Amino acid sequence: FHNPEILFLILLSCLPMEVKIFGCRFNKYYAQKWANFLIKKDGILIASCAVTDNAKRKFIKEVKQQIKKWKTVYLTGCGAFSKNWQIDQAWFYNTYKDLLPYQDKIILLPEDTPENVETDFSLYTKWFVIVQLGCDSHCTFCITVKKRWAHKNKPIQEVIDEINNLYKKWVKEVVLTGINLAAWWMPSTNTFPNPHFPKYLKQILQNTDIPRIRISSIGPEFVQDDWFEILENKRILPYFHLSVQSASDKILKLMWRHYDKSQLIYVVENLLKLKKDVPINIWADIIVGFPSETQEDFQQTLEFAQKYITKLHVFPFSPHQIWDTVPASKFPNQVDLQTKKQREHQLIEVCDKNYKKLIEATKGLKVQVLIESNNQWWTQNYLKFQAKTEVPSWSIIYTTF
Repeated sequence: FHNPEILFLILLSCLPMEVKIFGCRFNKYYAQKWANFLIKKDGILIASCAVTDNAKRKFIKEVKQQIKKWKTVYLTGCGAFSKNWQIDQAWFYNTYKDLLPYQDKIILLPEDTPENVETDFSLYTKWFVIVQLGCDSHCTFCITVKKRWAHKNKPIQEVIDEINNLYKKWVKEVVLTGINLAAWWMPSTNTFPNPHFPKYLKQILQNTDIPRIRISSIGPEFVQDDWFEILENKRILPYFHLSVQSASDKILKLMWRHYDKSQLIYVVENLLKLKKDVPINIWADIIVGFPSETQEDFQQTLEFAQKYITKLHVFPFSPHQIWDTVPASKFPNQVDLQTKKQREHQLIEVCDKNYKKLIEATKGLKVQVLIESNNQWWTQNYLKFQAKTEVPSWSIIYTTF
């Protein structure tokens, strides 16, 4: 087929299997591979998330619901792993006892397929490209180091080849992704001076033609002066996602983060100075109600978000009482749930206002948009709007926002 729009509609009508995805970009990436690997199987694939106790409850509830409809539930993602991506049946059913009665209908899958899965098509206009896995940092709130284990890197040439291959399949945008992305090819995620990420990003720009490159969550500790010239390249989209967590130095220290508030301010202020065609969109991950977080600590985070952040993923601190505990669950001065919820709502409220300001600042500007299958348009600064005219999916066009 020479028309990608027609091809997409045909492929959409014969998806390999039904898929339900919880959580991060890693689950989206590997769920696509598993769906193609299991193409002739009768069942549903669920990619689970265990980032918080609430996330665990969500995937458990989903499994129970889907078991009523399907012969088999194929379960992957962090919820299925014991440690280091390992599958351990005894551990799983001892941890998630609610699922024990259904074990004959559940098949636990590791992170990746047992063999590489190549497809002749892509069902997405943007695609997650994993360049780094794992983490060595042992932040006191985080369960990732247990689930996904140590820092690993994908060779740069392999990444370049993957991007070029995707572009041949009509993918117009890639999202560079990692558990600790900015640590790509550093000896450890605890090694910050002279990060290699800018050098490899430059090689990607020099050796690929894909028009849109988006960068996923960045650890602020790795960002240095040499990043900003490269980030001004027009193919690097003006949307940046920062792993902030808190803007209180006291809380950042308790979290075992490797930066302070001054580094956060340095990063965001330099990102906002980048010369782009549209206003820059800065997202952040933030945790509220971390043990010992006072109202003064929270106020510092709130003021930081109000000044700099357009949109956020905000999480009330989870002590992980459903099995996989984290060190901070044993810290003194735990914050009550009501206070966590209040702080969560405050952050969401200020960032919603900032998001509306970004939309207003973009109105009237000429924007580059990526057209998705449902005729939703995504600007280069990651604003979504519903198109008023029919344009073939997979297209990139310029229009006035």
